[in-house]
Amino acid sequence: MKKFICLMILSLALFACSDNGGGNSLSGLEKTVTKQALEDPETSISTFMEKIETASVEEQGVYMYGVAVAREKMGDKSEAINDYLSAEALGNESAKEALQRLGAEHYAPQP
Repeated sequence: MKKFICLMILSLALFACSDNGGGNSLSGLEKTVTKQALEDPETSISTFMEKIETASVEEQGVYMYGVAVAREKMGDKSEAINDYLSAEALGNESAKEALQRLGAEHYAPQP
């Protein structure tokens, strides 16, 4: 019985560390979203905004990050910064890095 319990604990630990455990699913989503934002920024913005409506908070951060990447790709730095700030507020770490890269980590958006 002890072997069975140890085996179950080990299996659960491995599952939690795998892609199916949920931890890496956001990074996979972010890679997909970023690629789409860079390849087709105009279309991706509306696509991501639609997906935000039904997404979890963490996923909303990823989609908002994608919107920001698309806006930056299109040359709209001011809107990109606002979107990066929104993504950061939703917990997206890549947005924080983008704000630092743009020198805007203390930027206060204008209403």
